[in-house]
Amino acid sequence: MATIYKKKRKNKDGTESISWYGEVTINYKKKSFSAKTKKEVAEKIRAYETDMNIYGNTLETTPISLTEWTEKYMFSSVLPLVSSSTFDRYKGIFDNYIIGSELGNMYIKNIRQIHVQDYFNALTALSTGSMNKIKFLLNGSFKSAIKNNLIRINPLDGFKLPSSQKDEKTIEVFTLDEQKEYILALGTEKYGFLFYLTLYTGMRLGEVIGLKWDYVNFENGVIVIIETLKRSKVYNAKGEYEVKNVTKSPKSNKGKREIPVPSFLLSKLKELEEAATSEYVFATSNGTPLSATNIRKYHLRACKKANVKTISFHALRHTYATRLLEAGEHIKTVQELLGHADISTTLNIYTHVLHETKKSAADKLNALHNTMFKDEKN
Repeated sequence: MATIYKKKRKNKDGTESISWYGEVTINYKKKSFSAKTKKEVAEKIRAYETDMNIYGNTLETTPISLTEWTEKYMFSSVLPLVSSSTFDRYKGIFDNYIIGSELGNMYIKNIRQIHVQDYFNALTALSTGSMNKIKFLLNGSFKSAIKNNLIRINPLDGFKLPSSQKDEKTIEVFTLDEQKEYILALGTEKYGFLFYLTLYTGMRLGEVIGLKWDYVNFENGVIVIIETLKRSKVYNAKGEYEVKNVTKSPKSNKGKREIPVPSFLLSKLKELEEAATSEYVFATSNGTPLSATNIRKYHLRACKKANVKTISFHALRHTYATRLLEAGEHIKTVQELLGHADISTTLNIYTHVLHETKKSAADKLNALHNTMFKDEKN
């Protein structure tokens, strides 16, 4: 049972002040409240009773902003559980989209779904994938805040992202003629064989620069993808970091795979192995892994030298997949060679190629039909 009472106090100027007080006992523990009015005391008591009866505790009263809490959540809860490169990506999201934002500056206890909606409405220039990554980080932060008695309700529960206004990204690939000119330009290009091998294996950049001789099976003519390498910031719990080469396993079991190497490249690969002084297939003069930045730079230079359109290094992977599909390879095989966890990823990326192969199939049937009945027409 709660008790509410008032106290009068005389001020130095002879006037009288009134303050209201309240007390309530739950589980043999007495809690006191004070306010300027009886109504305010009653509301405090009612909120306390609700918290204790439903949740068994009360919310923390020290105000903390979303930015402050998210940073604490990242370094205390996320850092020990994810790879260095993944954490570095989260840190980039935090630095670019949460710090300094209106939502980030709000006290976390005051955030409602309408505030989250306004926040994401202002980010629709980003891709849906980028907005999902931000949402994922914030959702984890809010869930952690609930567990630590900062808030009761997750503002992201039931929330749907607004539609992205960013133009859909077009997949870049070389045409056959462009691929030929690019290959010809690689003859005198530094690390030219790296690009050549990428064109005919579809490896990701991190897989190529992290490729070791132990993962090249000459007997079976395959490259075994077991890990990727990326230069990344490696943070400690204090927020300090060092830039290091970070090796990690692929995102999914599908990412671990065997890629057959065409025989015309396998012989060249064997020559490189015989002269190798590093455990890495492609290495610096000191035997260390190559820089991804430099590889991208040399690739762009090769495009310019070949006088073909400039595409990203990753587009060599798209070109590999496109050539396979154009040659009639089954989409499931292409998925496995690329290391996609889900075939829907492969289907979504290469829809344009599949459409062309379907048209080609119809043309073949049309030619077959004409051959069958050519005598009838004569």
